[in-house]
Formats: sequence, structure tokens, C-alpha cells
Amino acid sequence: MTETDMWRRHLEYGRDQGRVLPGDPEILAAAMGSMHSMLGYAVNIAQDRDLDDDTLTDLLHHSLAGPASDAGSRDLTG
Repeated sequence: MTETDMWRRHLEYGRDQGRVLPGDPEILAAAMGSMHSMLGYAVNIAQDRDLDDDTLTDLLHHSLAGPASDAGSRDLTG
């Protein structure tokens, strides 16, 4: 099991439910893992910066699903 398997499975589930993805779930999961790692690094070296736990989740979720204010969108984070 890799560190991005959870994201890959989530993306595959969405694809299987009819959601159109911008690429292969395995590649997308790897990209998400890379973003997560680099954001962690950037926050770690930043002075006096706080990172809300939901920042990256919201970025990735809304980038894939669109903003929560879109008509017909569902909040899948809670």
C-alpha cells in the first residue's frame, strides 16, 4: 500500500459514480500526494504561519468538484 492509495481509491470511486476526472486516478493521487508534501514543507519553513487542517482538503476537493456555491454541488467534506 502506498501513501496515496486512499486518494486513488476515492478518485476511482468518484469516477465509478460518474464524476469526470482530469486524468488517471493513480496519477492524480500522486499529484495530490506531491502537493500535500510540498505544502507541508512550505508551512514548516514559514515563520508565524498557521495552516488550517482543511486548507489542502478544500483546495483539492473544490478543484475537482467545483466550489461549494455551485448549483447542485454537495458538501462531501463533512
